Amino acid sequence: MKRLQGGIYLFRTNKPWAILGLPIIGRHNGYVGQSVAYSLRWRQHTVGGGKFKSVAKAWSDLDPEAWRILPLPGWMFARTPWAVNFLEWLCIVLLAPVYNDKMNHWNLRRISKQRAHSQRTWREWAPLLLRISVMLLVLLVKLLAFMLLLLLLQKVGLL
Repeated sequence: MKRLQGGIYLFRTNKPWAILGLPIIGRHNGYVGQSVAYSLRWRQHTVGGGKFKSVAKAWSDLDPEAWRILPLPGWMFARTPWAVNFLEWLCIVLLAPVYNDKMNHWNLRRISKQRAHSQRTWREWAPLLLRISVMLLVLLVKLLAFMLLLLLLQKVGLL
C-alpha cells in the first residue's frame, strides 16, 4: 500500500477579474490548508467529493495552481496536531491567502465565502448576460434602421 504524502499546501489562483492572467499582477495566494494527503485534498477542493461529499470551492474555476509548502510526516498529524495547526496558522499569516476563512479575519483582502460564491455565480452568468445584451443591442439597431427606413419612405411619398 502506498503511503500518502501530506503537509501544508497553497493554492495560487487567478484574481477574479484579471483579464491577462499575468504572473504577478493576475494571480494571488488563494488558499492555505493542511492535509494528510495532498492529492486527495487537491481533488476535493477543485472537483469536490471526498469523505464528506463536499462540493468544489468557489475559487476552483480560477485556474488554481497547487504548491506543496511544507511536507510533514504522517505521524505528526496524529501525535502533535497542535504543531500542525500552528504551522498552518503561520503559513496563513505569512502568505495572506484571500479565500481562507479560518484564522484569516485580520486580512483586509480576504474574500468571504458568501462573496466568493456570488463572484463565482457572476463569472458563470456573465457570458450569457453579455450575449443577451449584445443581442438586444443588435435588435435595437435593427429597429432604429427600420424606423428610419419608414420615415424615409414616408418623406418620399411611397407610404
